[in-house]
Amino acid sequence: MLRGPRLWEIVRPQPPLRDGVEGPLSTIYHGARPWLIVGEAAQGAPLAVPLNVPSNRKWYSPVVRRSSMSFPGNDQDSQIELAHVWTLPGDTPAEGKLLQPGVAILEPIVASYFGVSADRSEGRFAGRPPVVA
Repeated sequence: MLRGPRLWEIVRPQPPLRDGVEGPLSTIYHGARPWLIVGEAAQGAPLAVPLNVPSNRKWYSPVVRRSSMSFPGNDQDSQIELAHVWTLPGDTPAEGKLLQPGVAILEPIVASYFGVSADRSEGRFAGRPPVVA
């Protein structure tokens, strides 16, 4: 988490697929939903979490203000679904990015949630609650 050249890009992946299964999977995340890249797998594939409408708040799903994101169709604040990390194809095109005000607030939250350190000093972000960016 919190590494890779595509960190903080906003993408719209194709419908999820599974090897050996015909057609797309049936999932709540199917469709044109934007996703935020929060890291990179060991093989270099982007790790992303879906952006969701903030009306159905969930535990440890911080909300980022619309003004902290830049992508086409950005018309509302977005809830970051940290509990739903998916690996995406490396060629998924970027549509936008999380802007610096959002990065400054979201980075320590992602670090705390996944138990990693953004600044390489262990424990810096332990116990930090989610906040609105």
